[in-house]
Order: sequence, then C-alpha cells, then structure tokens
Amino acid sequence: MDVSVIIPAYNEELLIASTIQTIKKWMPASIFYEIILVDHGSTDKTVAIALRYGTIIIDGREAKTIAALRNIGASRANGEILLFIDADISLSERWSLNIAHVLDFIKRNPKYICGAHPVSPEGINVLIRNWFDPKVKEVQPSYIVANHILLAKKTFEYIGGFSNSQETAEEVELCRRARGYGVEVRAFPDLLVTHMGTPRTLKEFLSSEVWHGRSDWTSLSSILSSKAAVSTLVFIAFHALLMVAFLLDSRVFVFLGAAAIIAICVASSFFRFLKHGIYFSIINIPMFYLYFFARSFSILDFYVNGDIKKRSRG
Repeated sequence: MDVSVIIPAYNEELLIASTIQTIKKWMPASIFYEIILVDHGSTDKTVAIALRYGTIIIDGREAKTIAALRNIGASRANGEILLFIDADISLSERWSLNIAHVLDFIKRNPKYICGAHPVSPEGINVLIRNWFDPKVKEVQPSYIVANHILLAKKTFEYIGGFSNSQETAEEVELCRRARGYGVEVRAFPDLLVTHMGTPRTLKEFLSSEVWHGRSDWTSLSSILSSKAAVSTLVFIAFHALLMVAFLLDSRVFVFLGAAAIIAICVASSFFRFLKHGIYFSIINIPMFYLYFFARSFSILDFYVNGDIKKRSRG
C-alpha cells in the first residue's frame, strides 16, 4: 500500500462526498491507496455517504480530540505514507500532476513532514483571502497545516504522532516536536488543494479563531511556546492600559495605549507577511486586530466552557 488517506469527520454530510470524489478523481492510477474515515460519532449521514465510496470506517466516537482521531486512523493505516486531510478539502488536477513526485521525495527523505497550504474557495471576503492565501506559496513554513499533511508512517510513529490532548493546532505542536527528532518541514506549493471550509465572512473568521486559540491556554508551557498566545496577552494588557487611561481621563496614556495596540498589529503583520510583499503587510494590519480580538475571547471560551467539544470541519 502506497498511501493511506486519513480523514477525521463529525457531521460532514454536506462535504464528505465531494472530498472523497476528488480523491478518487485525482489520485493517480499508479498509486495504490486506501481511504480511512475516522468518525467522531456523527449523527447525520456522514458514515452512510462515505460507505458508498468504499471508504474504510473507524469508530472514533470515544476520542476526545481531532488529533486523537488522526492517530486512530494512522494506527489502522496500511500505507507506507500517511496523507491527513480534513472532510472539507478538495484535491485538484495540479495536485494529481505533482503528488507522485512528492511521494517519491518522502520515500527518499523519510525525515520530512510535507504538504502545502490550501487555497481559499471562491466567494469569501477579500480580507480573509488576503489573510490565508499568501501562505500558499511558502516552501519552508514553520509547520504544515493538518488538513493537508503528508509524511512516512514510520516517521509519524517515530515522533509519537499527534498529541491526543491537543484540541486545536495539533500540526503546530507536531512540527515543533518533530524538529527535536531531526525531522524537517517542507511545503510543495504545486500540491494545490482547496479548503472549502475556509471562513467566508468576518463573523466566521472570528468564530474560527476563538476555537483555534483554545489550545494555547491549556498550560503555562503552551502559552509560553505560542507566539500568538504571548502576543494576545500583550494585546489584552494594552487594552487594559487604554481603559484605565480613559477612567483617569489621561490623554497621554490614552494616546500611548492606542499607539501600543496599533503597534502590535503593525509589527505582527509585517513580521508575518513582509516576505509576501508590502501590500499584504499593510492590508492585514486590521485583520491582526480582529485576530487578537478573537484570540482574547478564546481564553474566556476555554476557561468558561472548559470541556473539549466535537466540531464539524465544514
């Protein structure tokens, strides 16, 4: 078996058929593969639809996290190489033309985590597109997104797989830990896929970032190891300063507080996007404000709601 395609899923009846169809359409005939869907206890037609396409179904309802679902799928996989995707990913002809080359690269260089950042679908907010799509061209990112990640099964087992306790950002933690084992990260932009579940509106973007930020607050070490978490705490501190300045009617500190908030958004945007061009560095300054705003609420969401929740990827 060359490749095991592993899909965690929970109530994905609107997307799972098209995802599996694109796998069957664009996986080259020369590649021997299997599709494994690890179901998180779906109450809709997700499993029934997947079965129509000959998908292997694994019951993962007792798993707490999506990371755990991915690990369950990997433990049952027969493929030499694992391809993790989500139920809202659509492969493409360009992906088909380049996947054999990438698989060969992994076989020759097993100590690599590979993949590519997905492009956004049509019809989404232009600000959101400018936030996500610049990453598509990156070749040496700090991590590969978990909705489209490839690596040798023996390497996955060697580094211990995903952290079962990681509710979100499991790929960030995996790639960070993998480097400690001498495993490198490399993206192949020609592996073009579309993330159909990309937030389409600013409201959806905020909701998504509240959820994605939850894992940053599980422990002191998770906070200190996350640039986003540390920056969010600074962002909150500057807002606290601004509120105190308003209460004290101190124009100087109001100015300093507002300037500090703008500064952290500007610095973050230029740090993240300058390599993609000045346009993206400038246009994403207000997006960083929304990003930090949502991540601030992820603290409240984590400590108030606590328990890990099952979440549809669509």
